[in-house]
Amino acid sequence: MPTAFEEYPGQPELESMIAGLVRRPRFTDRDGERSVRGDRPLPLVCLLHDGGRRRALPSFDKRVLSRTSHLPYAYVDAEAVAGSAGEGGAPEGRDREPSLLPLLEAARFRLDADRFGPDHRPSFDRYGLIDWLTRQPTPPRGRRRNRMTELLRQWSGRAPAPSDRQAIGEALDEIPSATVRSGLRLLVTLGGWLGLRITGVRRQARWMMRQPYLVPAHSHDFEGFAERLTVDRREAENPEHVEKLLVHAFLEDLRAGYRRRHRRVLPRRSGWRRTAYVVLLLDNVTARNGGWELLRLINEVRNETGEHDPLLVVAAGDELPEPRPGKIHHPSDSRAALRRWDHELPRKRQQFDRYARYLWLGAPAETEA
Repeated sequence: MPTAFEEYPGQPELESMIAGLVRRPRFTDRDGERSVRGDRPLPLVCLLHDGGRRRALPSFDKRVLSRTSHLPYAYVDAEAVAGSAGEGGAPEGRDREPSLLPLLEAARFRLDADRFGPDHRPSFDRYGLIDWLTRQPTPPRGRRRNRMTELLRQWSGRAPAPSDRQAIGEALDEIPSATVRSGLRLLVTLGGWLGLRITGVRRQARWMMRQPYLVPAHSHDFEGFAERLTVDRREAENPEHVEKLLVHAFLEDLRAGYRRRHRRVLPRRSGWRRTAYVVLLLDNVTARNGGWELLRLINEVRNETGEHDPLLVVAAGDELPEPRPGKIHHPSDSRAALRRWDHELPRKRQQFDRYARYLWLGAPAETEA
């Protein structure tokens, strides 16, 4: 985890602004300027410095975040993840292929920790399934649909063990009546055939077939769409849309945990209990380690889907992305910069602006003596 750093000009204002963004508005709270009730759009807060010894990214894990009970947050050092052989701190050798977005997988791994409690720990079942599929080899030809169904059952834990099938066969052999035994064998066979159609991923499949990326309508069924994500078949897909699907699924999993109503009617206790947004501290961001690329994907997915999500990203780095953004505000002007960003967001996101969701703040790397 990051260590505490020394004061720099504008630090109190910056930390106060971010702490305010972390607090989730109540359902009855209303945005005065746009008259929007409830959850608000969150910026991609980008802190820039000139490469000095002192880091601009506040250590919220020690000074702010750790003081908020059960607040899900993750600190990810982009440079360390890019330079490590493992999957961003995840157990090595877990899958056959590396993650397509190592920084996002590192964030998922840290947010999935038990320390946040059962009511506040995100459930990444949509993202987890898609990420897992992108690491799997394509099933061989011949009865491919059945093989794909078995692969999905393997992920969901629905695949029966060989010992279970053997035990069922032995139990049937002990039935004395041949007629009853034959009838039960027919039912077991029919049930097994029907069971092959049950993958255990109904909720994930329904969402994946309704979301916009990779055009799910081009697939005959969910098994076909899932096969398009596997290693060999993925070569024919748009790589950027595969990455956007991963980001969209990650954000949807967070949204699902924060919804206050079930089926838009019944209240969800877990959603009402979440009074603070999820925080991702992304440090040492550069173009080489994929940090700016991940922020770009989040920005575009938010613009293209038009959905709010509960992820507050605070990124820090020495280098500006290309093309270079416009005005960069001093940390002491953080709240004024946030108000300006909030005022300009409706226009910029409607225009699919490259930096619509970014809030640029420049923090000096060293302070004067």
